[in-house]
Amino acid sequence: MPEAALSATASSTTMRAETVTLRLALSAEQSVIGGVLSEPATFAAVKEILTPEQFEDPSCRMIYQAILDEHEAGEVSLLTVAERLERSGTLPVVGGFPKLVQMAQEVIPGNAVQSARVVRRQAQRAALGRVGARLQEAAEKGSVTPADLARLAVNYLQPLTKGADDPVRLLMDVTALDARHQAQRWAVKGVVPSNAVGMIFGASGAFKSFIALDYALHRAYGMTWCGRRTAKGTPIYIAAEGGAGLILRIKAWHQLHGMDWRECPMRVVIVPMALMTEAGVLRDAIVTADVTPSDIVVDTMSQCFSGEENSSTEVASFLRTIGTELRDPFGATVIVVHHNGHSATERPRGSSAIVSNTDFVFGCFRDEKEMMATVQCIKQKDGERCADLTFSLHHQVLGKDDDGDDVTSLVAKYISGAAEIIAAATKSGAPSSFTRLLQAIGTGAPEEEVRKRFYESMPEADTDTRRQAYFRAMRRAEGQSLIIRNGDWLDISGGARA
Repeated sequence: MPEAALSATASSTTMRAETVTLRLALSAEQSVIGGVLSEPATFAAVKEILTPEQFEDPSCRMIYQAILDEHEAGEVSLLTVAERLERSGTLPVVGGFPKLVQMAQEVIPGNAVQSARVVRRQAQRAALGRVGARLQEAAEKGSVTPADLARLAVNYLQPLTKGADDPVRLLMDVTALDARHQAQRWAVKGVVPSNAVGMIFGASGAFKSFIALDYALHRAYGMTWCGRRTAKGTPIYIAAEGGAGLILRIKAWHQLHGMDWRECPMRVVIVPMALMTEAGVLRDAIVTADVTPSDIVVDTMSQCFSGEENSSTEVASFLRTIGTELRDPFGATVIVVHHNGHSATERPRGSSAIVSNTDFVFGCFRDEKEMMATVQCIKQKDGERCADLTFSLHHQVLGKDDDGDDVTSLVAKYISGAAEIIAAATKSGAPSSFTRLLQAIGTGAPEEEVRKRFYESMPEADTDTRRQAYFRAMRRAEGQSLIIRNGDWLDISGGARA
């Protein structure tokens, strides 16, 4: 290729990259403004991160300055900021009061602080770019020595060291700390935090991907999940293992819920991505598509991680990368689907850095041969662990293939209460130890009698196997708050009866 053509191609690539970066920065700037206008309490934390000069969009810069002035003069609110802009004659310039309302309504709750960090980072990158251009311009002058360039570099870079790295800014007062705490939000109340990186792991065939998809689709429609309130959003699902076959699961889910799959707002990626190096590519694609994702599901880690799972350094770097490139720019919840350990089935496979570098971790465990799975909260960084969640798997017939055979897919569905769990287990075949325990309790009985009934339901097993099965089932039932103890008497909670 001729040198001129190569130069033009490189220039075009650079311009596209700059355009994507600018769009990302402007989107984050509007998210900061909208977040503060909708939740003024977050401004105490935001102002410790950003100055008006760091905004690229002049309108956002004017609004932010008005918010800053109003904060110093009194209480920040949508109305007081609008009045200040009106007094200064700049309200029409920024789009008027309807524009302020729109920005406040379209923002993702709790995203202002994270967006402020993105704006600051983009402003620093832009400033460094300008420094580089000025140094190159100076270097092209024949009279400038290397020593002169070094002095210029120090002079240009010195102002950039103030602000984010200012020791004063590193010290947060309790008001800013409270604002940061108040800014925390839940994607699913008390279960899945928003603006976080977490994981769901389990063995092959434990239905973890079906449950992750069920979560994402509930989020897409703002439907309650596991009986908990859910914030509506636009999830992105990276089906690195399932590929195009994901559509069958999506159709089956909609069929079970009596909904039209064609109206699903979720976006999908059906190719494996090495996110250590390609997370930025995905981020840019999201920005170009003008999508603000609420969630990004990575299914699975093994298909999107090119490093060594047992290396704490590489695992931590991977999680940090998806945090800075995918969580931070959008305030999204990133859920990584992963396998369990080969010998330690109760934890994720690989380095312990997986648990220590995530905000939440869920383990997915199949109940023996039943078409059921239990999701257990292993870690919840900023809250209490929720009770265990039980899902049943349903076969949905979607139609016929070219040979006349049924086209089917499984769908995960949350179930609660002993009666529902036993009913689901009965449909799926032989009962598990857990189901046997609930049946043994029945309408209530002394624990000695419950244990006797439980053992009698396993006539082929030896004494040790029965004992271990009983204690495992008891731990699970108590973990799901399905059992009430009154001295030696056991009963099913909530009045549900087997």
